[in-house]
Amino acid sequence: MPFCDYRLTGTATNNFMDAIYSNVLVRTAASAGQAYTLSAICRKIAGNDPLGVGLRLGVVEETAPGTYIGITSNSGTISSVQETLYSATRTVTTGNQVRIAFVVSLVTGETIDVTYRIKAAQFELGASRTAFQYSYDNLNITEPGASNCYYLRCMCVS
Repeated sequence: MPFCDYRLTGTATNNFMDAIYSNVLVRTAASAGQAYTLSAICRKIAGNDPLGVGLRLGVVEETAPGTYIGITSNSGTISSVQETLYSATRTVTTGNQVRIAFVVSLVTGETIDVTYRIKAAQFELGASRTAFQYSYDNLNITEPGASNCYYLRCMCVS
């Protein structure tokens, strides 16, 4: 499974909250009352937990890019050295779009050097994570619990 290692190192010059995301990330259209869930398998690879809240998963609600309504980051802080499934769910209130964020909070003067591994991230409509289903490519699809691989093939005659 694809993964990324995220290392935080340095000294916080003030109380600080940041997120692993880009303002150009794809946003998903949303309506009031819909729930969206971000989940990922994460673990701490090295280092000590931050004094602040540490790294968490978050779902951000907006009305337009940069027009922030709120974030739900109820996944719990990623602190286990074992691979653990974390999830965060947000129910849309007044926004019309949602996006993901991996959020970290630090405390003034804190010196930090910690590395996290994030893999199998899923962002989906609904209040819970669905089963991960790996697609080798657009023709090969695996089925949960089945080791066989099926694909669509063009039977062309030339």
